[in-house]
Amino acid sequence: MSSDGLDINTEATIVIRPGSLSQIILEPQSVSTSPSEQLSFSVLAIDEFGNPLTNIVTTFKADISACQIDAFGRFTAGAGAGVYDNAVVV
Repeated sequence: MSSDGLDINTEATIVIRPGSLSQIILEPQSVSTSPSEQLSFSVLAIDEFGNPLTNIVTTFKADISACQIDAFGRFTAGAGAGVYDNAVVV
């Protein structure tokens, strides 16, 4: 309040930028499925302060002996039964 009794306000714009990429989480992290079954994977990117990052471009890669996966994380299991460690990578 000013000396003449008037309220004086001002505003400021504050921009808080995200921190550096610290962690990438692939969900689900483990899958048990049947041959040719389909499901979706998603990616969560976390900054150094634990905040989720948006607009992150990801690339999915798959072990072609285990499965196929497209650019959107849509997964199709292969026909061969077995355990495939690290079959999907981001």
